[in-house]
Amino acid sequence: MPRRSDLTSVLVLAGGGADLAAGAAEACRTLAQQGVRTVLLGSDPAVLAAAADAAHTTYAEPLTPWFVEQVIARERPDAVLADLGGAAARDVVGALCSAGVRENHDVEFIGADQVTACGAEGLRAARAAARACGAETDAGRENARRGWREFDVQVLRDREGGTRALCAAERVDAVGADALFSVTPPQTPAAGQLRRLTDLARAVAGALPAAAGALSVRIALSPDGRRSALVEPRPGEPWTVQGAVTADGQSLGGLVARLAVGETVDELGLPPDGGPGLVTVSVPRLGGSPGAVTARGAGFRDAFNKALELAVPAGGEPPWCEPAGDPAALLAGLRVPAPDRIATLVRALGSGAEPADVARATGIHPWFLSELSALHRTAADLGRARPLTRDVLLRAKRQGFGDRRIAALSGLPEQVVRGVRHTIGLRPGHPAAHATRSSVYPGGRSRVTGDGRDAVLVLGPGAWTGEGASHSCRQAALALRAAGWAPVLIASDPRTLSAARNAFDRGYLEPPTAEAVLEAVAAERRAGPVAAVLGQFGGAAAVALARELQDSGAPLSDLSASVAGLVTDPEALGRALAGAGLRTVALRAAASLTEALAVAGELGYPVIVTGPHESGRATRRTAVDPTALAHLLRGYPQGRPVLVERALRARVELGVDALYDGRELVLAGVFEYLDDDHDDAPVCALPPVSLGSGGVARLAEATERAARALGLRGALSVRFASAGDVLYVRDVVPGTAHTAPFTTVATRVPLAAAAARIATGAGLAELRAEGLLQAEGPRAAAGAGTRVFVRAPGDGHGGVLTAAGPEFGAAYAKYLIGRYGSLPTKGRAYLSVAGQDLRSLILPARRLTSYGFELLADGDTFRALRRAGVPATVLPPVAHPEPTVVRLLRAGQLDLVLSAPGPAGDREEATAVRIAAARQGVPCFAGVAALSAGVQAIGAVLDERVGVAPLYERDGPSSVLHTYHETARIAARPPNRPTAPLPPVQ
Repeated sequence: MPRRSDLTSVLVLAGGGADLAAGAAEACRTLAQQGVRTVLLGSDPAVLAAAADAAHTTYAEPLTPWFVEQVIARERPDAVLADLGGAAARDVVGALCSAGVRENHDVEFIGADQVTACGAEGLRAARAAARACGAETDAGRENARRGWREFDVQVLRDREGGTRALCAAERVDAVGADALFSVTPPQTPAAGQLRRLTDLARAVAGALPAAAGALSVRIALSPDGRRSALVEPRPGEPWTVQGAVTADGQSLGGLVARLAVGETVDELGLPPDGGPGLVTVSVPRLGGSPGAVTARGAGFRDAFNKALELAVPAGGEPPWCEPAGDPAALLAGLRVPAPDRIATLVRALGSGAEPADVARATGIHPWFLSELSALHRTAADLGRARPLTRDVLLRAKRQGFGDRRIAALSGLPEQVVRGVRHTIGLRPGHPAAHATRSSVYPGGRSRVTGDGRDAVLVLGPGAWTGEGASHSCRQAALALRAAGWAPVLIASDPRTLSAARNAFDRGYLEPPTAEAVLEAVAAERRAGPVAAVLGQFGGAAAVALARELQDSGAPLSDLSASVAGLVTDPEALGRALAGAGLRTVALRAAASLTEALAVAGELGYPVIVTGPHESGRATRRTAVDPTALAHLLRGYPQGRPVLVERALRARVELGVDALYDGRELVLAGVFEYLDDDHDDAPVCALPPVSLGSGGVARLAEATERAARALGLRGALSVRFASAGDVLYVRDVVPGTAHTAPFTTVATRVPLAAAAARIATGAGLAELRAEGLLQAEGPRAAAGAGTRVFVRAPGDGHGGVLTAAGPEFGAAYAKYLIGRYGSLPTKGRAYLSVAGQDLRSLILPARRLTSYGFELLADGDTFRALRRAGVPATVLPPVAHPEPTVVRLLRAGQLDLVLSAPGPAGDREEATAVRIAAARQGVPCFAGVAALSAGVQAIGAVLDERVGVAPLYERDGPSSVLHTYHETARIAARPPNRPTAPLPPVQ
């Protein structure tokens, strides 16, 4: 069936933080290849950067109904594709359909109609189809507790009703807090049972009034396998299936786009089922870290063991290495779903708990428990093996035990284990599933074949840190390929491989260990020359491997062991930078409360504590005394080191992304951080709002000094603190940092692409001559031209967003609207600050009253406002377990909140306030500086300075920044809700 000829332009919605967001760029590339003009609307900086060579026109706008309608009105697309925008896009489509946008703008919504599919009509159709297949339709969580197994089946459907089951995953623990524990393909159903499940899923997907696209169907199977039941059709792609689909190197973006414009599932050319028979396992992170990790292997044991190693926090040990506990106590803990349930499960089996008892306590199928018990037996055998025999070592490698873990269990050095393994000829093979390879034992099969080009291996991040790392890896690969190299990616998360699938010749899904990298290098060398291994896109994991890789002879060309040692040792870094005439913030690492108190006492209070990095992010908090510091550290994972630094007064936090080739520097972007304490991605603005051209030149000089002193080549990111006339270096990151996609979007400097070329021998002058970098002076790119860009945490669906505007207030307004859904221009505001912030609160508070806000305050905040003549209403203290402001938020009586208790204030109450505000969609500011920015944003809305405009437009292969000329502006809005009199405080 030919694609629809009536579709000449399509608007693709990309939701920030959604696992499918990267697929939006892939969808744009696919549609462009079919002659369709594409417009992409999104806010994730990595997706926007990737769209530069994918979409014809790109908008960096919040994914809200108003902004989407304005883009529709401007671009006049024939259709809108929302399948790749996640839950945010689905909500927007529902609102637009209700508002009559389809009729008003003559636009069609193509793809899977997820709004209808998940509504009452879709549910009725799904249940009818399930009953026609002999399945039950009242399955719920209680069935899972009775031992029913749950499965997610990803189904592709075309507009003619044709279906194809793309992938199926078994939820190993469907009840617990560890519901992210899943395996693909399903392990416990017999072949006939699995076929019945996929047939049921296809029948349900075919019956839904859902047009064409990707849908997921959750199905339950009774313990005896005789009865099946429909749980629910699910929109988009749940994690249980997504991990396996991306582990194959596939991306649904292109498939969804082709289905949406009229192709059938048979015309997609999907490979037949089967392949190398690899198993993919996803498990939740341990130690309180959010999210899940994915690994694949030759069987469940192999894949699970690899995944468990990835799930353990840095410096931690997997449950195999923990001492045995009381089986009865561990079983009791398993009966109540809780974080780290998977670790408790493994420990219980290792402590002698019977698998049958564990199955009754958890509802997990006995087959999985027997597999975990077998892993425990292998771990015990390794502890007794003297010497390591081939049989014991082969069994351990087949079950996913890495050299490092075998060394820890056997009491031998890792190098000795690796030497024994090589001596007896025990090397892995790397069978390929689509575009992705994974190591399995024994080797001798699925050898890598080259094409005569020298390979360059790029190390991806050790943990999923968002789309930013995937963007950097992909851009590096494209630049390497254009220069004549054969780019090869090694990554531990399948999403990184999937996002870069068309840029690399080969991809390896492997854990971030020296063993995995060295074996991949060996496999590539058997196929041809390996020119270099690049570590600057791998973050902290690559830095940790630098010494071992260098000592083992890997050609790590851009990250020396000496650089890795400096950037991970604050004191050594300080000495190196002092030699270059640079000052550093007094900073120490502390691994316990006792150490942290000692360091803080030495540095002097107040201190700033940076918590452990989780998924590429780190919390920063201020403590003014030992009591506050002790309270603060209780909220961090135990045994994980924190950084303690002396707090500078009246400081401005600045960041720099740059390129350095050993001779000259390109200052790609300079931005200012707008929040001191943060739980999430910090808010920053580019160009900096409080820095002139002289300050930028000073930062460039300091950055070049740091790069030269540390011996860096390629990309680097430096964070500065400016206190008065003194400039301090807070941190130096070799390679592309999390801000790299944001800088690339704002300044159009291809950081990752240029860094990869520098790492393989090119100079900045050469890159200018080629046209990869602009021909202007080496430091001309630090600004953002005619716009201001803001990078900030995303909405409730997660991720990071980018907002752009002609001035700071307009950009910040878009950020607030994107995060909270709306920005009130009048209403009722609650303000609470402490200490020296009281003085700086007066001006923004007065501005709020001039806009028509009624101010509520209590304690010192109310008294300070009253003394300054700012009208406010006092909230009297009330003996109630829940703070008054939280109750007002829940009652819908507040439109804006400032909750900044100060370093010694009640952080728990402030956290409760922020959570309540987020649930109500009420803008909540954590400091006076953020409130002042919010006041500017409200002013921009009132003055109608907030509108839509393309980020860039592409005509042919090149992309250019679009001159900022807004054709539509957002009008001033009323508060989120009518302002009613304050209810009596009870």
